[in-house]
Amino acid sequence: MSMGEFLHSGLKVWGSAEFLELIEKHGKIAMQCLPVQRSDTIYWVKTQTVMPSKANVVTIHVADYDIWHKQLGHVSPKALGKMPTSTQKFPWVQTPKFIPICPGCAKGKMKSQSFLESQSHATRLFELIHLDLKSLLVESYHRFKYFIVFIDDKSLHMWTANLRRKSDASKAIKNFEAMARIQHGATIKRWQIDQGGEFINSNLMNTLKGLGIVIEQSIPHQHQQHGRAERAIRTIMEKAQCLCFTACLPQSWWKFCINHVVYLINQTHLWSH
Repeated sequence: MSMGEFLHSGLKVWGSAEFLELIEKHGKIAMQCLPVQRSDTIYWVKTQTVMPSKANVVTIHVADYDIWHKQLGHVSPKALGKMPTSTQKFPWVQTPKFIPICPGCAKGKMKSQSFLESQSHATRLFELIHLDLKSLLVESYHRFKYFIVFIDDKSLHMWTANLRRKSDASKAIKNFEAMARIQHGATIKRWQIDQGGEFINSNLMNTLKGLGIVIEQSIPHQHQQHGRAERAIRTIMEKAQCLCFTACLPQSWWKFCINHVVYLINQTHLWSH
């Protein structure tokens, strides 16, 4: 909940770093808030659940475009329009004729001119896996500094792994190969990686080659040759930033936003195809 919403609704805020109280105009305390941790800037609200009587129960059906757009990770109008026919019991959402500018999208999705999209795709699941690593400026709530993304070229399904050090990328790659082999009964035939030092590891390369996996590397500084992974990371970061800005979360909570965004991307990708 946003502090600004409380202030605009007429409530007054009083307290310190140890607690906050939201006070109504006549002096009654509406809510009491305590920090999640002593040094944290996120507060939880002390409330109680009130069960209405049966005579007063009213069902409210909300099918607002703006609410669902934000709730599903700032999903595109095209994907949102397909959800009522692609899912069970999803409400019909009317897309406005003139879609207003979303502040979260405007801040989180600014981009440069794009390259031409590749038209080639693998013919089988796990035949070709793209992967790349992203470093974050702020250490996460659980002390992670990086995340690595894996993209299946056939289905475009994504997986991520959070890392504390770049050197942990080798272990994450081996774990992913084991997951594909054991959980899905699939054999990875090709890896598409860039020239990053976290991937140019003799032990890792020997392990992958020992499994018969072909390693494909892009030319240094030619990001368009590694477009699948680059575009996936940009999409993940855009949506995570949108969620973060909209919910007023601290930057250290990026791990939760990214994990949730990858889940939403995989689900909305299924709905829109």
